[in-house]
Amino acid sequence: MKLEIVQFNWNRGGGSATIYLEGPAPESALNAPQYFAVHVGFHTRRTSDLQPHSDQESILIPGQSDMWLVVGFLWMQPVNIPRGHVHPSPQGYRRQVATLLANMVANAELSSLDARIPTVICS
Repeated sequence: MKLEIVQFNWNRGGGSATIYLEGPAPESALNAPQYFAVHVGFHTRRTSDLQPHSDQESILIPGQSDMWLVVGFLWMQPVNIPRGHVHPSPQGYRRQVATLLANMVANAELSSLDARIPTVICS
């Protein structure tokens, strides 16, 4: 399943994003694409001592030794998906979404125009 971030907002330690999970391929190029839209909110924290929550993922931000990204999964909406089509399992995409967002946050700001852009390694 293809994962595509179509909207990413970041400002002062938090933000939101919309991600598309590609659905079944349309039968014709004339048909609208099928996907699941997932919307998340996220924020940074200095500690990882979070209360476990079924709608959240937390991940260490690459290049940071003590900064965590907490991702809250707000909703999933099928778009042009036929009725009865099986929705993807949250366990199948949530960690990947959190990892991708953590990589984007690691590169979302620079301390100055002369600062080196961090190289992010996917885990």
